[in-house]
Amino acid sequence: MSQKEIEDIIINIQNVTLNIMKNLQTVEKDQQEMKKEIKEIKNEQQEMKNEIKEIKAKQEKMQDELTKIGNTVTVMEYEHGEKIQLILDTLVGHIEKFEDHEERFAKDEKIIELHGHQIYGLEAKNNTKSPKRKNK
Repeated sequence: MSQKEIEDIIINIQNVTLNIMKNLQTVEKDQQEMKKEIKEIKNEQQEMKNEIKEIKAKQEKMQDELTKIGNTVTVMEYEHGEKIQLILDTLVGHIEKFEDHEERFAKDEKIIELHGHQIYGLEAKNNTKSPKRKNK
């Protein structure tokens, strides 16, 4: 090999070495960026885990509150159901009494009407037998 060929080979080796070094620098930069992105992803994952824990805690609290509300509603339904039944029973009793009074009033009205006719008849009978009175 000639001196010129050796020098060309050395220059080629140097150029290849420089290219490799540049590529290594690029790879190192890419690695640094990837490390940053991985760190950000890990931070976001941790935030998501914390948010999920908060959501679970809130769900448990809501479940407890719903259970309390359900129990309260059940008690209210029971108590109000008894009160409503009592009111309905009382109302039915009053309606029955009202119907009894209506029947009695209807009978009394018939009797009063009959007595009115009898009184009218008696007055008419008495007026025909005796002379008419003059009002002073």
